[in-house]
Amino acid sequence: MSDKLKLIAKTEAGQKLDQRTFSSDDITDARQNLLRWAGNLPAAERIAEQWQAATGDKDALPALRLGEIKFLLRQHNDAAAEFGLAARRSRLVNPRNDLAVSRAELNRGAALLAAGRTSEGTQLLRPLDMLGVQGYAYQNSLPNSQGAGNALLFATVSYYACVQLGDYERESGNLHAAVEDYSTALAWTPQIEEGTGVRPEALNNNAALAYLGLGETSTAARLESKALAADPMDPVFLMTAGFIADQSGRIGRAAQYDRKALDSDPGSFPAANDLGVERFREHRDDTAVTALRQAVGASPDYALGWFNLGVLESKLGPSHLLASQGALAIAYSFESSAEGSPARHDGRRQGVPDGAGPIQATAAPMEFLPVAATGSRRSGRAPGHRAARPRPSQGVRTRW
Repeated sequence: MSDKLKLIAKTEAGQKLDQRTFSSDDITDARQNLLRWAGNLPAAERIAEQWQAATGDKDALPALRLGEIKFLLRQHNDAAAEFGLAARRSRLVNPRNDLAVSRAELNRGAALLAAGRTSEGTQLLRPLDMLGVQGYAYQNSLPNSQGAGNALLFATVSYYACVQLGDYERESGNLHAAVEDYSTALAWTPQIEEGTGVRPEALNNNAALAYLGLGETSTAARLESKALAADPMDPVFLMTAGFIADQSGRIGRAAQYDRKALDSDPGSFPAANDLGVERFREHRDDTAVTALRQAVGASPDYALGWFNLGVLESKLGPSHLLASQGALAIAYSFESSAEGSPARHDGRRQGVPDGAGPIQATAAPMEFLPVAATGSRRSGRAPGHRAARPRPSQGVRTRW
């Protein structure tokens, strides 16, 4: 790596390269990746565009990298176009390379879903599940285990396709379909977790939410315990565990999880909101007020937190009337319709970049923001795939 960094420095200085160790494409790829890690996405984009212009249809990698950068820049339609170009070029360069094509299409699927082109995205992703199964079976049928490595990579194609489909279905309220796709992805984890670096904790968390939505609290709790075993201090996993406990009637246990989530991330205003609601249900009003004030302090435009605080203050007697009216006025300034009892947070996890879309060898991570969206860390999550926050319980105010 140090040799490559020296060559990158020489390239930046305009010096001629000795390509006996690394090719010019290797150095260009490393340059754009280094700039991405440094957070200079526009510079990385310029390098990738120049690289693509120089190589044309001779190489799919520049289009793939440019798609990743576009995705990180939230230019999802442009990212989808680049990933589609990468898939076509992969086929032109090597007509038999189904693995490279399917990886590019996984990333295109992630970009299409992120762009709101959900019909296109799901239609692209669905066949990739079976393509991954077929590739896995064929590679494992080769003699002397010569296809074992590629077999695992094909398995990740099916895994990531099902993860993306499951997330979309869960968010769309189609929980039975989500559970089916999540189950397929989970079935792959024993084979691929060690050999590919896949980390299924976000999948366990999101599958737990789907099962919880179907009322299967024991299955949800089992899956969430696996997520927490992988990362015991992840605030989103702790919030989900708290929500499962809440739905099981264990309010005290739910509060413990949310308290721990706040210890892990004091700025986690959804966890503070949920803790306030739970303390309210336990008739611990002072603690509830403190938690809700922490929620709106961490996020001053958090309408649900202000609403819950106003409702709670109104129940504490005449001396709290002005505080209640003030909090409710702020809430109503963000949203004009609010009534009822304090409600748990409704939202999706933000900023858990599962790094970058599916499956890439070299510099791109394997997560679902597509493929190398965050640099060259390989985290094993699917493109665009993020751990989701729990939805609130039925019958309470959920969104603003």
